[in-house]
Amino acid sequence: MATTQSRLVAVKLDISSVLSSDYREEEGWEPNYLLLGDATKVSRINVIGMVVDRAENACTLDDGTGLLPLRFFEKGLDIPAVGTPVLVIGRPREFNGERFLASEIMKPLASTKWVELRRLELKGRTKTDKKEAAEEGIGNAETLLKLIKDMDKGDGVDSQELVKAAGMSDADSILESLLRDGEIFEVKPGRVKLLG
Repeated sequence: MATTQSRLVAVKLDISSVLSSDYREEEGWEPNYLLLGDATKVSRINVIGMVVDRAENACTLDDGTGLLPLRFFEKGLDIPAVGTPVLVIGRPREFNGERFLASEIMKPLASTKWVELRRLELKGRTKTDKKEAAEEGIGNAETLLKLIKDMDKGDGVDSQELVKAAGMSDADSILESLLRDGEIFEVKPGRVKLLG
């Protein structure tokens, strides 16, 4: 019987944290991760920034705290133009001493104000807040993601049924966060589905 591995929650970080954190490589099927200063392990990252350089299957992102190379392993991907604000979810990697993000999802954003909003959001958190939010959010988000997977019969899951089945007081806000972060999407209004 095959085991299924749940998708890890993408933790919101600024680029300076991605570049300055210790990078750890794991053996076998365990994901590589960044070790943050408060000992939090992060294997998937959610960053928002501006595209400042682009090439075939690569670009560079700037969020005002640093420059982060992104690499895309899917051929023929349409990389947004220089100056476009984007939300990116990916996995931290290193090659020949260079830190980069192996991008899984890249979503152009309507306004550069999202970059500033993310900066303010991250600036407002203390280290303890980040760790507690990551631990609590990961647990509740993972529960919702598993419920969506279990309840989806092919055409998505009704949002209200999902919230009811979850039985969490913050299920609505976690659902909104998962939609915003690109973990899930709406197949039609009120019905959600896992991405990928």
